[in-house]
Order: sequence, then C-alpha cells, then structure tokens
Amino acid sequence: MDVDYRKLTLWARARSHLLRSYYFTTVEEGEDGVQSIRPLLDWLDYNGYTMVTRLAKERGDTSGNRRLRGTIDVLLAVQAITIAPTVDEIVLFSGNADFTPLVEAIQDMGRRVIVVSSIDPAAPFAADELRRQADEFIDLANLLKVFGKERGRKE
Repeated sequence: MDVDYRKLTLWARARSHLLRSYYFTTVEEGEDGVQSIRPLLDWLDYNGYTMVTRLAKERGDTSGNRRLRGTIDVLLAVQAITIAPTVDEIVLFSGNADFTPLVEAIQDMGRRVIVVSSIDPAAPFAADELRRQADEFIDLANLLKVFGKERGRKE
C-alpha cells in the first residue's frame, strides 16, 4: 500500500492528540540508496515527521550472494520506551513479532498500544502474538480509503 502521509497525519490527529510522528527506515550505503528515498525523507522531514534512519550494510551470505543488512528495531524500541511515560497511547505500524515484548513493556507502564498492520497472508502480515498483545489491532486494508494513495502519485 502506498501511503499518503498527509492523510495519515490527519487520521492520527482526528483519533487523538498527536504529539509526534516518527518514520524509521534503513537506506543503502552510497548515493543511489539514499537518493532513491530522498524525496520521501525530505517531504516527511519538512512536514513534521521525526526521521530516524540507519545505513544498511552489504554482506555476503554463505552462497556468496549480496545481502543487505540493517535493522532499526532496536532504535524504534528505545524511542518507544523513552516516550511512553509522556503519552497515553502509541500507534505502531508493524506486524513484526519481535515487537511483542516492547508492546507488553509499554502496556506495563499503563499505556495503550495500537498496532496497525495487515492480516492478508499474501502481504507482509502481522504476527498473531503481536495482534493478541495489542490493546487494539487495526487492519491496514481498512485504512486504504483513509490514507492510501494511488500508486505512482507523488507527495
């Protein structure tokens, strides 16, 4: 799903008092990797998103194939734990089961966690344990009309 980030911000503001929006992503080393995502990163930065990026590193696997490795999971978890005491709820756009302990820790602080992801097995979808742990789960497909955009349309 391509996201209209302006509409996403409006959706979040309509739900609650939006304190801050973070955008976590990895980028490839070298000019090409950064340049391919630069227009999106610039637009988000100019429109109030806090950008958190990390360089993906190239590594070879056991077959000699090129693989990119770079994860922002720890950065996201640290940021979520840091801001959790100052907010009422956190909305996490991820289906990664690795975030289940993070969701539980935030809930232990008395905060709500809403997980937004997909339940469509044809797409990257939310792990069952993450969906069960969340205070609320929102299927991304239900939000397509709210902040989805036509493929190829620029911000």
